[in-house]
Amino acid sequence: MNEAVAISCRLLEGMIKEIGVIIGVEPLEMLITRLSRDEKILESLKLNENFSISLSGINSNDNDIEPALMALKRLMESIYDFSASIFGEESSRRMVNHALSPLKKEVTRMRELNLTEFLPDVAREMENVDKKRQIEDIMNKTRKEQVIIIFEDLLSAWIADIKSLGMIELYKRKIDALASPGSIYSFIHLTDEGRVDLSGLNEREIDDQRLINELLSLFDSFIDTASFLLGKKEVLNRGASAIKPVLDRFHPLTDELGIHDMILKGYLAKRIPSGVKGFDQIIEGGFPRYSSILLQGPPGREKEIFSYEFVRSGLLRGYSVMVILSKYTPEDFRTQMRDLGLDTSEFEEEGDLVIVDWNAWRVENVSGVERDEGGS
Repeated sequence: MNEAVAISCRLLEGMIKEIGVIIGVEPLEMLITRLSRDEKILESLKLNENFSISLSGINSNDNDIEPALMALKRLMESIYDFSASIFGEESSRRMVNHALSPLKKEVTRMRELNLTEFLPDVAREMENVDKKRQIEDIMNKTRKEQVIIIFEDLLSAWIADIKSLGMIELYKRKIDALASPGSIYSFIHLTDEGRVDLSGLNEREIDDQRLINELLSLFDSFIDTASFLLGKKEVLNRGASAIKPVLDRFHPLTDELGIHDMILKGYLAKRIPSGVKGFDQIIEGGFPRYSSILLQGPPGREKEIFSYEFVRSGLLRGYSVMVILSKYTPEDFRTQMRDLGLDTSEFEEEGDLVIVDWNAWRVENVSGVERDEGGS
């Protein structure tokens, strides 16, 4: 029997033994019979009472090998899905991981043969878990190498979460389109499995902080692309869940580098920057998340400028903003924001910016206080 087919059979047998002990032989036989209607190769698969298997009729030529590997992969994934429908996703994953743990060498061998596409997803995920880097693995590396490794894992975690939507091919096209000479995109390699390789950046002469800023912008551009399909709020929530394990693995380094508070447009930050130069330093990094903010003082241009900068920064970081105007018209506000370099039209169209024109409702100004003579 071909080596790869033999490995797939051992993986399949491991899964069958783990799950079959609980559900018995008969449901598995029914599953094999049903799948063999589409995968004729499985008609020669025999399942024994002790949950061992035998597969005959496979010739050692290329025409038979790939269909056999694909059929075995489909069967393993069907068994996993069937198990998940009974025991739940988490319990089923634990059982399959337990079944395949003694077979890590077989999984590695499939990778060496460049046949990972014929492994079930759960086996590929198990391999990735084994390769996850921890903070102690990178402490002796240069700051630049640390940043590159952390962002490789952050980007890969995000793409792994979103790849079911077909985003890998879309991201590849984006990378190719933007990979101009000197651009950070020209140093990115994205595999078909969704793994991101940034090792080419080691050869680029760049300041550490600038590298962090460019990689944060890269991550945000990936997030923005997905936002067109899912919406900004859904993507930020999903992104936070996807990258949390990576941030935890490299903590406290991700805090020291400022990555935790800046990634996802600042969505995870404990404090929210005001966007006003110098002010964030005074208030120790920004406003505490979920705090209430009171801006008080005599009439003057300072509060207006502060407010415009605050709104601008919030919109650029992905927050939703409501502006209530009692002195200026909405068009006055839009003009002021354009002077600060921000066109509000897109944010208004997406519902991220809501402008309430209190000015349009007032009837008379009395000593600076709006009064509606028509009633309370």
